[in-house]
Amino acid sequence: MTVRAGLGAIIFDCDGVLLESVDVKTQAYRLLFTDYPEHVDAVVGYHLANGGVSRYDKIRYVYRNILRKPLAESELAVLCARFASLSLDEVLNVPLVNGVREFLEAYHARLRLFVASGTPQQELEAVLDHKGLRRYFRAVFGSPLSKVEIMGRILSEWRLAPSEVIAVGDAPGDCEAAEAWGVQFIARRKPGDEAPVPMPAGVEEIGDIADLLGIMKGRLEGGTMI
Repeated sequence: MTVRAGLGAIIFDCDGVLLESVDVKTQAYRLLFTDYPEHVDAVVGYHLANGGVSRYDKIRYVYRNILRKPLAESELAVLCARFASLSLDEVLNVPLVNGVREFLEAYHARLRLFVASGTPQQELEAVLDHKGLRRYFRAVFGSPLSKVEIMGRILSEWRLAPSEVIAVGDAPGDCEAAEAWGVQFIARRKPGDEAPVPMPAGVEEIGDIADLLGIMKGRLEGGTMI
């Protein structure tokens, strides 16, 4: 994998990149729509293909395009709260992706590190605080901002050129957001995943953050970074 010269920042997704939490949230969607057994597989398929999209937007899509039922904003709020109750305690107890803490310890003082997630902002902060990770990041951003909006805000507020930034994600939406801003993208593929979500052709992949740590040490050790 090629890492651009002059690297100054890395933007990490959370679920599936920092935390092994994708399966927990997938199960939460199954439970949330258990009253619609004929549609559950379609719901889960949409969820997996759209990692990084907020649960609010996913549930709206499910009602409009899969269940084909009206959804009041008050009902949406109840569903999102139930999703949090189904998933949050489990997410707090999942392991970190291999190599995460080692990478953050090695590079948080040398690079500007950020989180861009589809998880609601307050919940994202609570999870990262619980895991002892928030201190490593210059800022963490969750929904209602989209990934495209988050990356644009990071580039603008920290005066970063796209060529200085890498984004690490596990979903096509993460890749699309990076491409929208001309940011280099690296996909995390969980080892042993029997049904990975397809990525665009040519996307560079790593198995975990330990792989990224090795690449960065080989490419940047002894170099000057912003």
